Amino acid sequence: MKNILYKKLILGIFLFSVVFMHTNGAFASVTTLVDFNNVNDLTDKFNSSANPQFTNTADGGIGGTGSINVPLGSNEVWTTKQAYTVSGEGDIYTFSAFFKIQANSGYGGLGFTTTTTGNSTDGFGSPQTGIGMGFHGGGGFFVNNRTNENVSWPPDLVIGNWYKMILRVEALGNNQYDLNFQIYNSDANGVLGSLKTEKTTTVTNETVGQSNIIYGYFSAAGSRMANIDDFEMTLAGGATFIEAGAPIVTTIAVTDITANTASSGGDVVDDQGGFVTARGVCWSTVAEPTLEDTCTENGTGEGIFVSELVNLIPGTEYFIRAYATNASGTTYGSQRTFTTEVDNIAPTLTEITPLSGTIDLENATYYFRTSEICDLSASNISSTQGDVVFSADDIALDKDIGVTLNGMVAGGTYSFSISCTDNADNESNTLHVGPFTIRKNTSSSSRSRLSGSSSFFTQMRFQQSQQATVNQTTPTLHSTPGASGIEGLCSSDLILTQNLKRGARNGVFDTFTGSIVTEAHILQKHLNRLGFDSGPEDGIIGPLTESAIKRMQTFLGTKSDGHVGPITRGLINKSC
Repeated sequence: MKNILYKKLILGIFLFSVVFMHTNGAFASVTTLVDFNNVNDLTDKFNSSANPQFTNTADGGIGGTGSINVPLGSNEVWTTKQAYTVSGEGDIYTFSAFFKIQANSGYGGLGFTTTTTGNSTDGFGSPQTGIGMGFHGGGGFFVNNRTNENVSWPPDLVIGNWYKMILRVEALGNNQYDLNFQIYNSDANGVLGSLKTEKTTTVTNETVGQSNIIYGYFSAAGSRMANIDDFEMTLAGGATFIEAGAPIVTTIAVTDITANTASSGGDVVDDQGGFVTARGVCWSTVAEPTLEDTCTENGTGEGIFVSELVNLIPGTEYFIRAYATNASGTTYGSQRTFTTEVDNIAPTLTEITPLSGTIDLENATYYFRTSEICDLSASNISSTQGDVVFSADDIALDKDIGVTLNGMVAGGTYSFSISCTDNADNESNTLHVGPFTIRKNTSSSSRSRLSGSSSFFTQMRFQQSQQATVNQTTPTLHSTPGASGIEGLCSSDLILTQNLKRGARNGVFDTFTGSIVTEAHILQKHLNRLGFDSGPEDGIIGPLTESAIKRMQTFLGTKSDGHVGPITRGLINKSC
């Protein structure tokens, strides 16, 4: 008996428990248990009838711990303050409680109702609207908006004995419900014995079917029970719990499914008195997605909203739920599933600026575009002079993507090939670049030398002239070794390794950079050192810094787009 008491106490500690079942792909089920071991459980978690007589005592229940005391002659129905969603076909609600018989006249009941306050029972312990079951000694009935379907199970329930009553309700769609009612013999410690009876039926209830939420109930009418204990509710198949005051939201069907995208949304049908401050949908490849997963943000308040799901993996099953948040908490709608289409379309690479023949190093950037986001790879890299390293801008749609070989030198001949693979392993066409030869006699202008010659940076650096006047903004050249002691190469603390553009901010993730930004202040330090005035070195790439980047790129003869990619970074890193 000591072990049984301990087990019941542990259950009481965990009022809300989650049980995951994956048999045949079933959704997770969620269970709440109220064991009435705390004498405030009854009034904290349930709404009473108009003239309450039930009390929550510290003993008298299963295992000798707390329970509901039911005075003889009581006529009450108590409903949960917690609500449950009605999502439609496939919803499964399972109610159970222990009842102790003390007299031979009257009824007990269990089930759910569409109203949570102002309930009163009829002479059978049934609420005005709802689905449930009732029992007396040798029989009982299924309840359907107080229309009773009688059943019997002689011999009578034994006075002084405990029984566990279980009602399972499954939504069939079109306002129809399958009901299964079981009675188990039990001892005073909650150890179940044999099944006394099991009854089934099917009912139609439009009131329940058209409701957004329902509430559980237990009841008594007349003189039948002494105690009620361990009220338990389990939801499965898409139905969810809603805490008191939290908003009610439903999940809209998923449509427009492609390999990488889909559309869904939700409907906040009732904010329950608290303004909805956030709403959207959450999705995951694991059941029961939450705000911890990938979610959209689709406005505030009540009403219908549409959500676009992006960056999905082709041929993958996803779980999705709408959510809504107010001051009382976050509620999730019923779960829906969908599978993205298999992606059989390969990316297409389109050449923008070919590289061939004899060219200046400053023009040796190859540009192309891609039809979808993919992983770029290079092959067949050929170099007659120098150790070259392949680099490219970040892959982006509707943007020219620049590719270069770092380390090319005048007189060298180079070629390479590029292709791209999407997340469905579809490989693009291959673009063959070159061969192209770097012109030996490049322009003698400072612009060409600065932007074109890698070897030049091993001898010279550019910085603001010490004799510059207020109106002089053009940098001049000085033959000075770098701070690192190696001519032309900046010291390690000044080397730029991140791609940067307007909007980048130290300490914040940036999509162009591809990581948390840490080097925005280093770029600003270089710009100011070279005389292009980026303003304060505050680690924020704003309009002033962007303008300085473009002025420097114009001076260098590179593409003046304000994007510090591999080419611009390479030139800056060799400017010390």
